[in-house]
Amino acid sequence: MYNKNIKFLKLLSFSFYISLFFVISSVAMDEDWGADFTDQTGFTAVDTLLANEKRDDWPLHSAAKAQNIERVEKLLNEGFGVNDEDYAGFTPLYEAIANLPVDFKDSEDEKRRSIAVVSLLVSRGAKLLEPCGNAKESVMDLVDRLVREQDSLIEEYQKDARMKAHRRRNALKRGRASASYSCETTDDSSIIRARKLIEQLENIRAVLVSGLIGPRGKKRD
Repeated sequence: MYNKNIKFLKLLSFSFYISLFFVISSVAMDEDWGADFTDQTGFTAVDTLLANEKRDDWPLHSAAKAQNIERVEKLLNEGFGVNDEDYAGFTPLYEAIANLPVDFKDSEDEKRRSIAVVSLLVSRGAKLLEPCGNAKESVMDLVDRLVREQDSLIEEYQKDARMKAHRRRNALKRGRASASYSCETTDDSSIIRARKLIEQLENIRAVLVSGLIGPRGKKRD
C-alpha cells in the first residue's frame, strides 16, 4: 500500500510539472506573438491596446488626431504644451499628420481643418525636425514616408489595372467576352483617394517648410 501511495504521489508531481511547463510555454508564445505584430511605427499588439486605454490621458493629442481645430486651440490656450509627448513619445503635430482622414467625404472642409490644425501647432512652436516616438521619426520624415506609401499604392493599383485590361483583351480575342475577366473593373476610387491624400500631404509639407523658414525668411532655431 505504501509503495502504491509513493507511485501515485510521483505521478501526481510529474503531471503538475508537465502542466506548469505547458502554461509557461503558452505565455511565452503569447509574448512572441505580440512582439511579432509590429506596425511601421514600431508598435506591438500590446502597445496598441495600451494606446486605446491611454487615449483620454492626452486630450491635446486626441483633439489633434480628430482634426478638431477649436479644441486644439482651446487646449493650447489653457496651457497644454505644443510639444508634450504621449506615452509613446509622439507630439500632437505628429499625431495630427499620422491620423489624416483617408476618405475626404466633405473634402474641402476636412482639408481646411487638417491644414488649420497643422498650421496652428506649427505657429505655436511644434517640433519639426526632432525625431519622436518609437519610430524615431520627425514630422518631416513622417510626411515623406506617407507620400512614398501612397505612391507605392498607386503603382500597385495601376499595375493591377494593366493586368485586368490585358486579361480582358485576351478574353475578347478568344471570344470569351462574357467570361469573368470581362467583368473585372479597375478600382479607380482607390487611386483617386491616394492622390487626394498625397495632395493633402504636400500642402502640409508646405506649411511645415514655411514653419522652418519663419515669417521673415529666417530659419527656425
